[in-house]
Amino acid sequence: MTSTTQNPAIMRFKGVVKKALLTQLVVVFFFTLGWWLLRGQRDGLSCLVGGFINFLPSVGFSAYALSRWGASQIRVVMMRFYLAEAIKFSLTVVLFVLCAVLLPVNFVPLIVGYIVAQLMFVLVPMILTLNG
Repeated sequence: MTSTTQNPAIMRFKGVVKKALLTQLVVVFFFTLGWWLLRGQRDGLSCLVGGFINFLPSVGFSAYALSRWGASQIRVVMMRFYLAEAIKFSLTVVLFVLCAVLLPVNFVPLIVGYIVAQLMFVLVPMILTLNG
């Protein structure tokens, strides 16, 4: 039996996740730059914060959920995914609340940054899968 770190399917899946996270980060920076140039520093920073509110829990989810693999451990893997998603959701809520309380952000660019980051995390794996 091959080690999970050498299984090509698992390595490919982890590679897709890494590409999705990297693309998410790059696109958020470009949207931040756009908001900054078009609407000013506060909107640019609000967009960046929104993107990071999505990005940070996604990194945590990926690191935790993808840390154990194996055909004999499918039940463990599924439980890790459920727990990771619950933690990701909770962390997202906490980050939004902290942001609303502690930071002087504008709501629209904050939400745009969050949504753009989420779209990248969803779309990139689909595009990479279609391209083969």
